[in-house]
Amino acid sequence: MGRKPNAGPCNECGRPEHYAIGLCQRCYETRRRERRKEQKPTICPECGKLTPTFCKGVCQPCYHRLDHAANRIERNAKNSAAQAKRREERPGELEAYFRNYYENHRNEFTKRYRTYYPIYVAKPEGRAKIQANVLRRRARIAGLPDTLTAEEWQITLADFGGCCAYCGSSDRITADHFISANSQGPCSADNILPACKSCNSSKRDRLPQEFCSSIELYERLSTYILTR
Repeated sequence: MGRKPNAGPCNECGRPEHYAIGLCQRCYETRRRERRKEQKPTICPECGKLTPTFCKGVCQPCYHRLDHAANRIERNAKNSAAQAKRREERPGELEAYFRNYYENHRNEFTKRYRTYYPIYVAKPEGRAKIQANVLRRRARIAGLPDTLTAEEWQITLADFGGCCAYCGSSDRITADHFISANSQGPCSADNILPACKSCNSSKRDRLPQEFCSSIELYERLSTYILTR
């Protein structure tokens, strides 16, 4: 549970390892499990399953899921700061650790990738997250702003009905920079539009006013970009 044992015997087994409410950790966990079994199951308001209440009126899986989502941003920021500090103090050590870990577990990673990646990509949120990660990585390499999130990309896709912003096709939709990256266009929600593979390849580094089929289309897309 993360608590530091204090001096003092346990009231049940007599072990000199006080943990909480006069019990050692083993007896405390045993009593907690027994009390959970005695609880009458109720319907969890989050998942709708009939299960014992864990904390804050929800079941254990839902509690951990909600707690993880609520503290995700703060936890990620703390981890990023700790990794940055470690890279400054011991340059190259973290990269060497990850590289060695991957080499020692290459087969396990390959098996997991082949099993779960097709399932993940088949989901809209998974596909959007992968596309956003690829765009941000390319922007970082080019030294451009990389603030696009998977949620923002999903909103943009929904605004255009999952179709190409230039021709209206729904075949092989990709993320296109309205102002190309070679023209210093940032990877942000106000510069990314959905485009089919054909339009994205044809547009390349051309300016949007040069590529759009009409002035009306260019003005409509420009207005949408400005309102993001």
